[in-house]
Amino acid sequence: QVIHDFIRQGHLERHMRRMRKIYGKRHSALVEAIERYLPTQLKLIGTDAGLDRAARIITEHSDTVLARRIRELGIHVQALSINSIKKSIEHNGLVFGFGCGTPEEIRAKIRKISSLF
Repeated sequence: QVIHDFIRQGHLERHMRRMRKIYGKRHSALVEAIERYLPTQLKLIGTDAGLDRAARIITEHSDTVLARRIRELGIHVQALSINSIKKSIEHNGLVFGFGCGTPEEIRAKIRKISSLF
């Protein structure tokens, strides 16, 4: 009954609008930071749905090695190739989550990552 009332009274819709706005700003910060600090190293791929974004590595770096080095900086990323059966250049990339952190923190982390390339 509580959930029914929550939805019926419009609280869920307000929450969803608020979260779309927050996550939209975080996603924009991620995209802008990658385009600013890593324009020749990463190419964004995929769609802007969800709470993470993938980028293909367009340099000679291995995604698994790079992901490990980034995690050593205290930044969580995932190597794209670990989810792929076929090992190829198209699957050499990183997955960046943006569900946590402010836009400023996201920009700072991408700037920090750029020092590894």
